Amino acid sequence: MLLGDFDLADPYDPPVSERSKHELAKAHLESVQRALEEGDLVVAITFLHLAAEAVVVELAEQQGIDTQRRHDRKATAATSLFEAGLLPDDLGPDLRALNELRKGVTYEGEEVDLSRDELGILADRIGAAVAEAEKRAS
Repeated sequence: MLLGDFDLADPYDPPVSERSKHELAKAHLESVQRALEEGDLVVAITFLHLAAEAVVVELAEQQGIDTQRRHDRKATAATSLFEAGLLPDDLGPDLRALNELRKGVTYEGEEVDLSRDELGILADRIGAAVAEAEKRAS
């Protein structure tokens, strides 16, 4: 398929994956762990952001919250989901920080200012959200 074959009004047409978003988030977290083990913090940050967004979008969709494929809407939805008791932690600030960090290290070549341990803590928080989404899906 060529880029010209996509409907630009819907960049995810056809769907990115047939797997559920929490399954994608879980796979992304596995990529995070590998990246952390290898010391590739840029890759870890990228996949942390993807994992967090995937799980938030799944839970938001279940609640009828339209994130409109926008980073800011996903972060706002994460806070709403936490306030409603559907997420164990408020991932809204984490999503905002990860998005800015991701842009800085990938687009601007900035240095990663978080340690492996700090990224590991974020991975645990996102992993808890994935576990919650898995519970709700079954």
